[in-house]
Amino acid sequence: MTAKQLDYDILRTIALQRADPGLGLLQYRNLLTAGRYEALFALAQKHLMPGHRVLDWGCGNGHFAYFLADFGLRPNIFSLDNPPPLLSRLRSDGYEFAKGEKSDPVSLPYTDGYFDRVVSVGVLEHVREFGGSEEASLMEIRRILKPGGLFIAYHLPNSRSWIEFAASLVPGKHHHRWRYSRRELRRLLGGAGYEILEFGSYGILPRWMMGSCPDVLANSGWLASTFNGLDRALGRTFPLFCTNHLAVARKP
Repeated sequence: MTAKQLDYDILRTIALQRADPGLGLLQYRNLLTAGRYEALFALAQKHLMPGHRVLDWGCGNGHFAYFLADFGLRPNIFSLDNPPPLLSRLRSDGYEFAKGEKSDPVSLPYTDGYFDRVVSVGVLEHVREFGGSEEASLMEIRRILKPGGLFIAYHLPNSRSWIEFAASLVPGKHHHRWRYSRRELRRLLGGAGYEILEFGSYGILPRWMMGSCPDVLANSGWLASTFNGLDRALGRTFPLFCTNHLAVARKP
């Protein structure tokens, strides 16, 4: 997927959310909020290729599975919830969906070595909410990966994030109960038998409040590009205080 195609995909997802707020694509209210996935799309372009068998583990509101289908893949999707409304916009033969049981948040209904890639977007930090554990989930994902297959983890909350800290001080404001230091994530991945290929932190500017910006600003390509560039620069300067971590890990 070229940069032009990627821009089109983001704009189309923003248009879908605007036309049907029931899709719940709040991350795509405008270009400024959608910029939080800039690094994810870069990882996808680098590590995913047509022909790969890919699992979107967790799937959320389905936005990344939607992207994968546009990318030329036929994604497998696993969730503990029903298929999100966005998937109804895809052809029924364009993906495979499997629903798990909340009483068993770890087990995955796939054979050993089934996938080339498993992608997790904001999922690992929630497994304890259903009685699972990060260690058990990472081992299960490792089981279903082919030797040499990759686990791509994105939106892993940073324990030192200034935004998470600020949100925790505001009654009723959403913040993640479980967050991770760089050292802890390396320990978790290494302990589950992965080789870490890439590791980084990103997102130091608050994106969520950008959802209320006037459209003329929030959907300005120039402003979004400038905002994203500033976010990257500040994130490189102060990585310890970024909002999230990302990791690419390989099954030996």
